[in-house]
Amino acid sequence: MRGVVVGSINMDITHRVTALPAPGATIAALSTALYPGGKGANQAVAAARLGLSVRMVGAVGDDPFASTLKHALAASGVETTAIQECSGSSGLATITVDTSGENTIVLTPGANALLTVELIAPHQEHIRTADTLMVQNEIPWETTYWAMAEAQAHGVRVICNLAPGRSMSPAELRLCDVLIVNEIEAAIAAGLPVHDRAAAFEAARALVAGGARSVIVTLGAMGSI
Repeated sequence: MRGVVVGSINMDITHRVTALPAPGATIAALSTALYPGGKGANQAVAAARLGLSVRMVGAVGDDPFASTLKHALAASGVETTAIQECSGSSGLATITVDTSGENTIVLTPGANALLTVELIAPHQEHIRTADTLMVQNEIPWETTYWAMAEAQAHGVRVICNLAPGRSMSPAELRLCDVLIVNEIEAAIAAGLPVHDRAAAFEAARALVAGGARSVIVTLGAMGSI
């Protein structure tokens, strides 16, 4: 099985603290760690660990994090030759987590925002000949939509994890063989409130009626449907 992921690559800089800082305050972290991440890269690593032959199509910057991010993907068995290097920073997420688990996140899209259709078009053959394409919503949507359309036109199964959430037109929904959303994303995509399992079922049915072939709604402690 051959998979292609088109999407984001980030470096997560995580500070653990006793309490989140108030505006203007300076506090000492209990620890700080760097974790390669990004929703796209996480999809690629998960697929590779499950035994899929997977290629990452994405972008990093020309900063010191770029080589670390590509190495981490390669070390997990992900093919990285379709990762572009752009001027500027790689995608960065600065995360502060307190002892109760509350957190704040500042996201710098960096090179992810530069992943245009023109940049990934030279790799379209990888998309067309894959068995599965996996996408999210942390790069320009125009690029994601183009990749989904290319995949569907060549009989490639499309798995879309719509995170962060956005509204979806029928034309966009029809490109999704599997649409994965949490309750917030389901509410945005379907235009319906989702506050319990019954409401999640209604949102999922609406998304299928709108064109998606199948829908998974993740509900945290309530499981998934």
